[in-house]
This record gives sequence, structure tokens and C-alpha cells, in this order.
Amino acid sequence: MKTIFDDTNTEGVLLVDATNAFNNLNRQVALANISVSCPSIHPVLVNMYRKPSSLFVGGEILLSSEGTTQGDPLAMPMYALASIPLLTKVETESKCGTLMMLLEVVHLVP
Repeated sequence: MKTIFDDTNTEGVLLVDATNAFNNLNRQVALANISVSCPSIHPVLVNMYRKPSSLFVGGEILLSSEGTTQGDPLAMPMYALASIPLLTKVETESKCGTLMMLLEVVHLVP
């Protein structure tokens, strides 16, 4: 990132912060994207995320069917892999020189 900021050819940087991105991830779309972009990890993620997770709150059970599970070591890789089609489309259509993703923050540099 520092290299991009220091580059004299950099005209600007756009920071996009996706609010609550990990919780709003559509699991079914994510799993479909990952089946193409990284088939080797797909079976593990399917076993973890194909059905809603049970959340136990005050004696009640709530079903969580969107997003990743907090504390899951595969949450970040799942989010990143699921985002590849979107990032590819943005990079292709925005005519930006560099597209970089840091966690759920996307930087576009013209």
C-alpha cells in the first residue's frame, strides 16, 4: 500500500469499507463461487456452511443462514475467495491500474 501511495503515477486511492461484510456474505453464492475459484477447499466449506448454524441465545435457538461464523479460521479465506468474481468485474470495468483487497476493505487505485 505504501508503494502505491508513494508512486508518482498514482492519481488517487478509493477506499471501500463494506459494512458488516463478513456477516452479510450470501453463503450459497459464496459456495458456488468457491466451487469454481478454489475447488480444493469447497467440500470443507460446504460441510460447514450449507445449512444454517444454530445460535443459542437465552434458551432460544436462532438459525443463522448468512455470513461466516465468528471465530472460524476459514472465515477470512471464504470471504476473500467468494469476492473474486466481484473484484474481477470491478477491476475490468473500472479501468483502474491496481485493485487490492485487505480483509473486507477494497482499495481501487487509478
